[in-house]
Amino acid sequence: EKHLLVHRLAKAFKCDICDYASHYRHKFQSHLLTHKVSNFTCKVCDYETNHKYKFEKHVSTHQWSRPANFKCAVCDFATNIKGRLESHSLTHNLSRDFKCNICNFATNRQSTLKAHHLTHNVAKDFKCDICDYATHMKVNF
Repeated sequence: EKHLLVHRLAKAFKCDICDYASHYRHKFQSHLLTHKVSNFTCKVCDYETNHKYKFEKHVSTHQWSRPANFKCAVCDFATNIKGRLESHSLTHNLSRDFKCNICNFATNRQSTLKAHHLTHNVAKDFKCDICDYATHMKVNF
């Protein structure tokens, strides 16, 4: 019987823009959103929203689908952001003045070279009887 009252009572929530009406506030509020104009419209696709954060997140998805405009001249790195290419390019310009005298390792930091040298000085207690392989880790032997 309670449900039947819904059909007899006038719908309390009426839209001022169209002829929609409802007994329920939550349904009425959802309906009102259909009339709201979006503040943010994507220029690449038909996405629309009233939330700035959601819009910015959506727009960023298109950055990965565009062809990269900025390409590194030294390697195959490419990006759509000029500043990112400039930062990347610095990795190629580092002088590698600290060179290992045992192998061809080189670095731009003395502390890194010292850490590298330790890899050569580790006692290799596990030695192969058949070949010249040796290691300091039993798990590798």
